[in-house]
Amino acid sequence: MRTGRYKKNYIEEANLGPIAQKLKPRLEALRASWRENKISNAEYVAQFILNWHQAVMGKNSKGSRHNLFSNEVVTALEPGLQFFAQHTLKAVPIAVNRSLVFWAQGKYPLELFERPLEVMEVLEMQTQGKRCVSVITNSENYILGERDPLSFVIHDLIHADHFFTNDEQAQGQIRFSKICWQLSHMAEFEELLKDEQFKKDFDYVSADMNSHEAHLHQTLEAIIKDACTRKHVDSESYMEKVKELQFGLF
Repeated sequence: MRTGRYKKNYIEEANLGPIAQKLKPRLEALRASWRENKISNAEYVAQFILNWHQAVMGKNSKGSRHNLFSNEVVTALEPGLQFFAQHTLKAVPIAVNRSLVFWAQGKYPLELFERPLEVMEVLEMQTQGKRCVSVITNSENYILGERDPLSFVIHDLIHADHFFTNDEQAQGQIRFSKICWQLSHMAEFEELLKDEQFKKDFDYVSADMNSHEAHLHQTLEAIIKDACTRKHVDSESYMEKVKELQFGLF
């Protein structure tokens, strides 16, 4: 089930400042409740999304009703989470609903941050079988020059669902993350990581790509070969190192 098409950004950067200023008192009060432990991490994120989404979409914010969760599950949740357990939001994938509810239930091991994480921080979390969710409350500009605050947190929740929704695939991604983590700390890979295109590709495949383990390895192999071609060096020794790490995890 997928409702609506995910937008990379919900808000034009020129419009972000006025909306952020309008929401500021409400978001500050919400953050205060969270910091005082009056609401859970998942509830804080749910209400953060609802506030931003309604500010952007207005009366057209609410999507359709769904039945992913039983009444017993719904009634055990906090108010914001109850909404996501029963309704969609327009232009927001159902993956966001699953991540929020499963996070609240302890099924998705997510950690909340108030800043964007570095790629290596995300990768290290994945080696531990966790994913991050970043809520940025004080931004009137695109975060990292790319996303508005609503899009940023939704992006994290989509990734979380893609990572954890299938246990077998999740275990494969954890193994792959451990390999990437070790590669990133090996002297043999220092030269490759100096290649700007390889660094960009490696960051993506290691911390921003959700897929089956075999496809992840195929992508890693392809970017290593491409980098070696650019540097006019043999890729075989690099591929052997990846295989050694891969088989060492089975």
